[in-house]
Amino acid sequence: MTLARRRAALRMSLFDSSCHPGLLGDTSTDDLAPPENDPLDSDRGTGTEVVNRLQHAVHGLVEDLDKAEKRWDARFAHIEEEAEQLMRRHGDICRSMRDSKRTHDGTTDHITQLEAEVLDLREVLSELTRSVGSAFREVKEHKEHRREVQRILSDNKNTLRADIHDLQRKIGTLELDTTVMKSQRGVDRARTERMEQSMAVLEATDGTIRNTLRRLERNMEEISDLSHNSDLAMPVLDEVPPRSRSLAEELICAEAFERMEEPNVEHHPLATLTLAGCESSSDLSSCSGATTSAAGMPDPTALNDGSTSQHPLPDDLVLSSHAGITDNDIPLWAHRSILVVRRRGTYRDDYGEEHPGSPQSSKTIKRHTLNDKMQQKRKEIQATILENTVLMATAGGDPTPLSGTSMADKTMQPVTPAKARQDVLSALESGLDLRIALVPASTRLVFITTPAALTDPAAPVEPSTHASRNFLEFYEWLASTRWYLTTLGDVGDHNVDTCLAILLCKVDNRLKSLAEMMRQQWEVEKVEAGLYGLASKQDAGPVVYDPSRFYKSRADLEPFVLVALIMTTILHTVHAVTRADSNYVLTTIRAVLFGAFIFCNQGGRSSLTPEQQAVLQTVPRDVRTALKRLNITPEIVRHACCPRCFKTYPPDPLRTDDPYPHHCDFSETNKQSGYRGASGGLMDSLDPPEARLDRHLPCPLN
Repeated sequence: MTLARRRAALRMSLFDSSCHPGLLGDTSTDDLAPPENDPLDSDRGTGTEVVNRLQHAVHGLVEDLDKAEKRWDARFAHIEEEAEQLMRRHGDICRSMRDSKRTHDGTTDHITQLEAEVLDLREVLSELTRSVGSAFREVKEHKEHRREVQRILSDNKNTLRADIHDLQRKIGTLELDTTVMKSQRGVDRARTERMEQSMAVLEATDGTIRNTLRRLERNMEEISDLSHNSDLAMPVLDEVPPRSRSLAEELICAEAFERMEEPNVEHHPLATLTLAGCESSSDLSSCSGATTSAAGMPDPTALNDGSTSQHPLPDDLVLSSHAGITDNDIPLWAHRSILVVRRRGTYRDDYGEEHPGSPQSSKTIKRHTLNDKMQQKRKEIQATILENTVLMATAGGDPTPLSGTSMADKTMQPVTPAKARQDVLSALESGLDLRIALVPASTRLVFITTPAALTDPAAPVEPSTHASRNFLEFYEWLASTRWYLTTLGDVGDHNVDTCLAILLCKVDNRLKSLAEMMRQQWEVEKVEAGLYGLASKQDAGPVVYDPSRFYKSRADLEPFVLVALIMTTILHTVHAVTRADSNYVLTTIRAVLFGAFIFCNQGGRSSLTPEQQAVLQTVPRDVRTALKRLNITPEIVRHACCPRCFKTYPPDPLRTDDPYPHHCDFSETNKQSGYRGASGGLMDSLDPPEARLDRHLPCPLN
């Protein structure tokens, strides 16, 4: 408002000055004009001009002020409008504040209500937290219980799996035993029939035997009064060892002694009575090479000169042949006695030595020798098993095998048919071949415990893996099968008995190989446990192969390695040392270098450094590699050598593609003949055709 007043006052003052110019000088120019030649006239004109200019300036200033006033009025109007708008906004804001206050009051009430609800909700949440905590604990306990149940179920599953596996193994064993029992059924049937026949024979000869015993008692009384020669020929019965003679042999011996005392009995000059060397009726019949007649007597006309086979004489036939001597009214010397006649052929070999029997080929002799060795091996295994059985029985152990077969049941059985025995052996051999494929040489065994010292014995194998279970099953099967085979006797068939011996040796060797495998696996466990001081395979890291040794030249070799290679190649090329012996020399050099490196290592290091390993790898294992390493190509004439007789054959220069023979033509010619050749030298005699027939067998060369 003060500014407006000032503006109005200034406007009025300017208006007055412009409307009343006389205020400045209202006299006319004539009145005010100075006199002529007045010196002040010039100054008065100059002042008037100045005043006029001032008036013009004031008018311009007033106009400018008017314009500025208009502008200020416009701005004042604009400001007044803005002020009015601000007032309106202020009113709106006041209303909004009143509304906000009312809203705030309502919000405060609502917040108070919400706080009360939050308190209630917090109480509910605390209750829910307690219930959820109890529920979580129950869930956790249920989870632990479920985990325990799963663990128990897993253990039961593993146990059931192991039990099922054991049951399968037992079922397989039972199936095998069932097969064996089925095959033995025919044997038992034949044994039963033979026992029935023997019982019938015994019942038929019961009276005869009683009469014979009474007669023998009377004869014994008479024999006790005989001469000193008779006493020597017939030893006292108390001194006779048990099972020395059977009843039939005693009858034969008594009749023979009676015939010796009869003066009218004539003996055949070709007949030789051999009773002292027979221990049973079967041995008595086996000592004779002659056939028996229908009456049970040997027929001298039916002798087989070249036969070496045995023909056992049945006990019932021997007893029936003496049925006529039970009559006391008939003299004893009137009856014929059984004479055992032995007549065997002989032949002379190339060296003039005489041998019993007929000549055989070298192939047959080798086969018989091999069969005899297998039989001897079988007897040794049987003796070992029986000794172990006796020791286990003495110590309180259970020597009974897993299959449940008894030694007494097997050893006391009579001679079994060859066909049934062959079926049993075939089934066992098939089972052996099938089980061998299940346990390869690379089987990894798992033991129950780990070794703690080098002297710890091998721990039992834990059947936690499939390979370990197969190993245990195979080992138990081999043990029971070996026991069963050792309890089997001979059936009289040479081929079947040889098959039995071969199968027993195979089972025994396989059992030993499994024991050796378990021992080697236990030694590996000792190495893995660090008992030998060697690095474990798990700690050794990946296997690194360094191929740089294949590209090394002579200049890269160490001097001592180069000297060793030169020495070995000189031995092989100049001094005719074989390749196997040269390889042995190289292996020895490698072993010496390894020991020297281990000895020189500091701190008790038990393994080689990479540099030492690289030096050791420069020593080859084969002399041919040494020749290549030294770039030496010597002229070596290689001869073929027979692996059996070791005869050497030089290469044929005319046959460059196939310079060596395929078969060996060597034959033994140790005898010297009495004729000389054209050169006068002594020539070796050739073998007779029948001796050379089987000696010129094809012998493949390697």
